[in-house]
Amino acid sequence: MMKPEIDVINRQRAVTVDPESVADQVRYFLTRAGADLDAWEAVTVMYVRDRAMAQANRAYLNHTGPTDVITFTYPPPPGLSGSRGDILINVDAARRESGDRDIPVEHELALY
Repeated sequence: MMKPEIDVINRQRAVTVDPESVADQVRYFLTRAGADLDAWEAVTVMYVRDRAMAQANRAYLNHTGPTDVITFTYPPPPGLSGSRGDILINVDAARRESGDRDIPVEHELALY
């Protein structure tokens, strides 16, 4: 298995999500950001709608309402190597923004 392990969780049905494409995009953008892929153990990408994003935004950041994306990075647990990360993506925000910018929603989601 190629590092990091990418888990894609799709909790919405408004937009089609291709887990293999998402995993490739995560690895690509980590590399573009200068990250050492071997330093990452796992990244979870979760696709949600406005309501779930607003709940997460309130619970984790004490902000009101939905947002487009929330990310978390965790250092390696004691005795293990490799960072972990979570990316929470709001497809409703991506759909609105892609419509405003007149670009495909898939392109907007890739930015997130």
